Amino acid sequence: MADDDSNPTYATPVYVLDRWIGSDKPTSIELVQFWLTEAQDLLFSDRELADLEDRLAVDVSGKLAKMVMIAERRMVTRAMKNPDNIRQVNSTTGPYTDSSTLATETFTGLEVTASERDLLSSSSGSRAGTASTLPHDVPLHPLAGAWVNGPGQWAPGEQD
Repeated sequence: MADDDSNPTYATPVYVLDRWIGSDKPTSIELVQFWLTEAQDLLFSDRELADLEDRLAVDVSGKLAKMVMIAERRMVTRAMKNPDNIRQVNSTTGPYTDSSTLATETFTGLEVTASERDLLSSSSGSRAGTASTLPHDVPLHPLAGAWVNGPGQWAPGEQD
């Protein structure tokens, strides 16, 4: 987190703007800071990232803080690049057709996606190929991720 009180977020407006891609770069540092503050508030209040602030307090290497910077930047860039959440625009000249398709009807502007949750998740080990509706702190089944009907050397319970 920044040392001065004027910037309470891990990412700074300059960090966001220096990594901006495209010609629609915002010109208001204050607006970018406003969205960064909201992004951080959303990250800290996300139930799947409930321990994020505690983990940041003991993050001596700074790796987690860097990941928070990246997550904040992604969230703000996504919200500011396409505030209307338009997926497709059609325009024809004669006889005057103009239409826009929204990417989703439930878009809220600034949101924590699964990508940000994965980036900041405290879970260890690989969960590739598994899906669960259980909270992230519930231990995985011993056969989770096993190739049950695969080659003999990959059978459940066998070690290399």
